[in-house]
Amino acid sequence: MIRTRVLFCLLISFVATVQSSAIIVSSSCISQASLYQYGCINNKTSIGCYCKNINWLGSVTACAYENSKSNKTFDSALKKIAAQCSSHRSYTLDDMKKIYLNASMYLRAPAKTDMKVLVNQPLTANETAFHYYYQNNYGNHLALIRSQWCAWGLVFFWAVVLTIATILNVMKKVFGKSIMPNSVKKSLIYPSVYKDYHERTFYLWKYLLQSLSFW
Repeated sequence: MIRTRVLFCLLISFVATVQSSAIIVSSSCISQASLYQYGCINNKTSIGCYCKNINWLGSVTACAYENSKSNKTFDSALKKIAAQCSSHRSYTLDDMKKIYLNASMYLRAPAKTDMKVLVNQPLTANETAFHYYYQNNYGNHLALIRSQWCAWGLVFFWAVVLTIATILNVMKKVFGKSIMPNSVKKSLIYPSVYKDYHERTFYLWKYLLQSLSFW
């Protein structure tokens, strides 16, 4: 039963990881772009300033394109970036694609001076910085998603177990039929009920009696 739960969690974790790639790419692109001077102060409210800067938008959309492994991931990453800007300015997926296509004609590699001097055109991704943020975001996001999905997976697992147990009990009590094979009873139910619980209770009671006699 433990193996089943572990395998179930691993399977769900894999699916969650695939679905979350766009979030990780978009977050990493935004983080690496914040290293450069776009005329915005880096704080919690700076995203509103960045979202109005066409050079910043061109840089992060180009970064998303460079680091997306599929068109679907790229589209999803653009939607995530647009969602970050939604409270300040509304961008559709088509808007984001047009921004990228326009920026692709003016892209240049970032320079150290771009960290202090105002950037006046879109920049390609700083791959070193991007991969650094990608690894951090990947680890944090995976841990969060895995814990959430495993929690729901275990809830679903026990819901199925209780449902099956209820059906078996109703069949036996109401209709007088036991549809559970004897092999299941012998290998799963009886050992669990007797060995794990009965023996532990017995030894705990014995320990308590010894403790009381000592005092």
